[in-house]
Amino acid sequence: MGQRLEELANRELLLKRKPSRFPHEEEYAFRHALLREGAYTMLTDDDRALGHRLAGEWLEQHGEQDPLTLAEHFERGREGARAGLHYLRAAELASQGGDSAAVIARAKRALAYDMPDELRTRCLGMLCELHYYSMDLESNTLPYAEEVLRVAQRGSGPWSQGMLVKIVCSIQAGKLEEFVTLLGIAGATRPARDAATPWAICVATGIFLFDILGRTGEANHLLRGLTENVTAVGEHEPMALVLFHSILTIRMTYAEEDPMKGLEHGEQLSLLAETMGQRRFVELGKNFVGMNRWCLGALAGTEQLIKGVTLSDNDAGLASSYRPFVLAWLLADRGAFDEARLWASRLIEAGQTRRVPLDEGRGHWVLAEVLRRAGEIDRADAEIQAALVILRMASPLDTPGALATLAALRLAQGKPDEALAATEEGLAKYEAMSACGFFRGAFLHLVHAESLEATGHHEAAKTAIIKARARLFAIAAKIEDQDYHASFFKGVPENRRTLELARQWVGPDEPN
Repeated sequence: MGQRLEELANRELLLKRKPSRFPHEEEYAFRHALLREGAYTMLTDDDRALGHRLAGEWLEQHGEQDPLTLAEHFERGREGARAGLHYLRAAELASQGGDSAAVIARAKRALAYDMPDELRTRCLGMLCELHYYSMDLESNTLPYAEEVLRVAQRGSGPWSQGMLVKIVCSIQAGKLEEFVTLLGIAGATRPARDAATPWAICVATGIFLFDILGRTGEANHLLRGLTENVTAVGEHEPMALVLFHSILTIRMTYAEEDPMKGLEHGEQLSLLAETMGQRRFVELGKNFVGMNRWCLGALAGTEQLIKGVTLSDNDAGLASSYRPFVLAWLLADRGAFDEARLWASRLIEAGQTRRVPLDEGRGHWVLAEVLRRAGEIDRADAEIQAALVILRMASPLDTPGALATLAALRLAQGKPDEALAATEEGLAKYEAMSACGFFRGAFLHLVHAESLEATGHHEAAKTAIIKARARLFAIAAKIEDQDYHASFFKGVPENRRTLELARQWVGPDEPN
């Protein structure tokens, strides 16, 4: 055979590839695509199938690393089960890159073949997780989740992936009691060996959803279980640690009011994900680092960092709103109103298209802020009203911040009594939850003090601004880095304004 191949190479029909991809083997290829196609069409259907099957087996035995290549050979070689296995492997590898559509397509090709039950369950679980990232759930994915939960062992990877979809679908359908029950089951389940990562995705998502609902106490309980299990697997499942840092970098800002710690978790997330080649989480890490830098007032390079995220917002799951929201607010702060409008409108449209009220409500909220800064008060009023209708139901966590925007608009409209009522409602909700979405607590406290002053409650306004300033000093005490410490006061508009008013109304700043 080697001599005949050499002769064909001498006649310039084939060429010898150097170096060969396979050690100690000679590799030949057709010199022209037309020759290859011509030779291929001369074979009978059975011969072609045999050739592909033999090629797949040879490549498999010699260490071919591309499962998609192997899958296509076995598919054409009429070896359905083996093709399905390699399509599943191709999907699992591709999932690290963050392209949900490509992974779903491969997983569905795998599912089309008659695979062993264990492989089918793995495939269904992967489809559940990938559909979660694209938020295409109830109509397409719920049947996958229900099948997985019927057949998979509790605590296994596929079981956690199916539970993830059931949990998110239950909250989307407004089935709060079912949501709480399912999360209780997931949180009480110890993940099987090598299954901590999908379990961590499920539980971290539950923590996020509890927070969004304003139920931070229940979120804290789940977080303790997540911490325990992630610590137990240690370096054996580093991806579980990535997910641990993912939820902490988000919630440190609103649940702990510690954006410095949030930034540190975001940086650890990015470093770990980069080391593991997990592109989806590398890009999400940039989002979260950018968000925490914005909260710290460290604006130099932050806009470029967030804009440089290459992961589509449609592949970010429930974290899809962070990039457009932060960019719109940040751009509005520096007066880039046209571009800020585009990002806010994009978030509204995405929320409507994907049927995610959280995103739509946040989009209306940040668009109201853009319009308020641009002086378009009536349009801003319509947007904040639309936001509150959605967020009161979809995200109690964000409602105090949205009420601060409403109050700021009422002050601009010369309606200080309504402004004060909005801030008092916002503060009551904020204190009940001990949290405020997107770290807007300082904004809420500032507008409350301004509303008190505008309604003639001068002493109460002084008390409120002293409280607002003390709150900023308490947060700043957690920031050891001097550059971030300075930017927190100078680079965040509401923090800067709070200090200015406190100096005007009550005297010099307290030591900090």
